[in-house]
Amino acid sequence: FQEGDYLLEQELEKKQRLFEKRFLWHYLPILFALGSLSLLIWVVTYLLTRVFLSPIEKLERAIQEVKKGNLHPQVSFSGNHELALLGKSFLQMAEELSQSLVSKSYLEGILHSLPGGVLILDAKGVVLEANPAACQIFQKKREELVGKEVKYFFESIPLSSFSGKRLVVKGGKVYLWASLSPLKSSESPQWVLAFQNITDLVRLEEKLVHLSDELQCQIGRDVHDSLGQNFTGIKFLSETLLREKELPFSVRKELEQIRELALEGIQQSRHLAHLLNPVTLSGESLREVLEGLLERSRKIYHIEGECQGEDLLLSGRKILELYRIAQEAIQNGCKHGGATRFLFKICCQNHQAGLIIEDNGKGMGENFTQGMGMVTMECRARSLGGRLEVKSSPLGGVRLEVWFPYEKREEKDSGFDCGRPCGGETSVN
Repeated sequence: FQEGDYLLEQELEKKQRLFEKRFLWHYLPILFALGSLSLLIWVVTYLLTRVFLSPIEKLERAIQEVKKGNLHPQVSFSGNHELALLGKSFLQMAEELSQSLVSKSYLEGILHSLPGGVLILDAKGVVLEANPAACQIFQKKREELVGKEVKYFFESIPLSSFSGKRLVVKGGKVYLWASLSPLKSSESPQWVLAFQNITDLVRLEEKLVHLSDELQCQIGRDVHDSLGQNFTGIKFLSETLLREKELPFSVRKELEQIRELALEGIQQSRHLAHLLNPVTLSGESLREVLEGLLERSRKIYHIEGECQGEDLLLSGRKILELYRIAQEAIQNGCKHGGATRFLFKICCQNHQAGLIIEDNGKGMGENFTQGMGMVTMECRARSLGGRLEVKSSPLGGVRLEVWFPYEKREEKDSGFDCGRPCGGETSVN
């Protein structure tokens, strides 16, 4: 029995070795193939992680950095696969955004440091941006300016007419000099409206006009009281000598010439005094004053003139301002335009009165500039609470239109007062 057990164990060991030998020969290649496959799967997984997951993680980290405001994330992408190209494109976009933001902040710094007001407008005149100086001039916050049409802050003027114009802020006595230019760097049509506060300059002009009125009145009085009296004295002396009967013929003839020259001097000094100081026209209406101006101008400038339209009863100050405007228009038309005919029109409509002055001179050519005379007339129009418009006349010359508020119940005062300043609220269109 023991020998049988021993033989059985030997047989089992023999069969086991045979099985192991067969297993190794048959299944070892399978195990090797499975091991190789596992290694291949690990390698592929590693490569996929490096190729796909790593760029995605880097891209996510870069996005988080940009969201925090860091436009220069410390992330790099290598390779030419799609994720690497996507990451490189994102970094390039962040760099371009950084450059544009630097440029924008630089331009905003310049815009905010300008002493004059600047408004960025779209094609319809809507405010897109305003610098602090503009907010200070309009006494409004930036949010109150942006999104509103610019015409709401000024008197009604077409957008194309803003450039080179004097503007007045609505609801205040603030005068601006504006310049309008297109913004060439923008894709959509935009405009830059730059303006400077010239209120102090306007007030100075009004004072100069007032001083000019006072000086003209003083000169007119001096011409009338001094020069006119001297010519009158010469006339009376010559007439007294002419009454002598024993005068030689040659002396009498010379005395007659002296008398004629004295008479001519009296007339000229009287006309000049009336032109410089219209105080003697007190109590007359606007049309009577203008007709008197045309009559005296005919003798001095040898022109023709006509006054048309309805008559207006205005205060002495307003008549004085309109008289000075018409006087300056005649002088400019004769001096610069060579005009020989003037037409005055007085009209009244929609609670506004207007004085239209036309001449047949050379008109507004290419070299037409706004001189001191035009500035003075604009100042006088503003002192009436109105505006001055310059156009071409059908007569071939210049057409001046002065429009100002007027109520038919307006009463006249006692007459001209050359001592009054040309102040008051003004509104310019």
